[in-house]
Amino acid sequence: MKKIKLKNILMAIVALSEGMAGGVASVYCLDHLTENAGKDKIIPYMLLYLAALAVFYVVQVIVHEAGHLVFGLMTGYEFVSFRIFSHSFSRQEGKLTHKRFNIVGTLGQCLMTWPEDKDIDKAPYFWYHFGGGAFNLISAVIMSSVFLILEGRGRYLLLFGAVVSLFLAVTNLIPSRIGGVANDGMNILTLTKKPEDRRLLLQNLIVNAKQYRGERLRDMEEKYFQGGDPEGDTFQNAVALMCASRELDRHEFEKAGELFSQMLNNEDLLDVYKMESKCELMFTKLMTEADKCQADELYDKKLRKYVEITGNTYISRKRLLFAYDLIILKDKTEADKEFNLAANMKDSYPARGEYDSEMELIELVKERYYYNSIENEEN
Repeated sequence: MKKIKLKNILMAIVALSEGMAGGVASVYCLDHLTENAGKDKIIPYMLLYLAALAVFYVVQVIVHEAGHLVFGLMTGYEFVSFRIFSHSFSRQEGKLTHKRFNIVGTLGQCLMTWPEDKDIDKAPYFWYHFGGGAFNLISAVIMSSVFLILEGRGRYLLLFGAVVSLFLAVTNLIPSRIGGVANDGMNILTLTKKPEDRRLLLQNLIVNAKQYRGERLRDMEEKYFQGGDPEGDTFQNAVALMCASRELDRHEFEKAGELFSQMLNNEDLLDVYKMESKCELMFTKLMTEADKCQADELYDKKLRKYVEITGNTYISRKRLLFAYDLIILKDKTEADKEFNLAANMKDSYPARGEYDSEMELIELVKERYYYNSIENEEN
């Protein structure tokens, strides 16, 4: 327990130091940007400064993800998808496709995979994870160099951009956890200490890529689901979650429910894994004749908020709400809305295998409970 507290204290000190350094640098840039400016120009300059902050941050997020892409390709990984805001570009059937897909709380994301014909145990990991922060560092150096060449107050915007770049590099490369989620530096540290986790990470990447290509979990080789542990670390949890989801795809709801319950017994489970496990455990209970009290015990205020936030992103949320509306609320009208929303995601959902699996589950719910709901309305 003392060791955990010490780590938290050190991470807090690092975060505070980063914030203070960034604040001092920002004040320095703003001071020189507004130097000798009249009072009537102070507010416009501050607005320009804030706008620059937003632009530089967005650009550096894209630069960061591009770094993962470039360094990944250089070390043998294969491209799966690259997303900027809601614009997602992925390779499917040998062609680059564009789809609209967004994940709440993220501005961008680069997904890659390891070739199946290469030895998974010899896959490099350092440069792939380091690449994002490396590109931010390179960007900071370039903007700082241009700042030194140029003259005039406008050049301080470039210096500010360099500060933003350096801030993102530092916050991603110094090992830490943000909201319980490990950053690139922490992943590098963990994968260096635990070689067995490298294989688990690659299994996750390969399975994700297969789903993008249209494969379903139930049809994939067993080797990609080995090593998962609901009570283990984050990488082991990720594979355990895949195993549980595979049981859903097989329509083995009792087995899936047991695995999701085991996940929730892990006190150190990431919040996102915890919320996903609660959603899926709730669905398994609905499909195994649980009553409203059992469902509502899981469907608390926090989970309802999570479902609301992710409802327009994940098709699995549409499946859960469709089942809840039909089985528990007996509300065919609301269920129809969720069904139509799920069906309309066909052309925009990037992981085709996942989409096919979810629509089959939705059709199974419809087959079992839809007409019962109609009869209840008529009565």
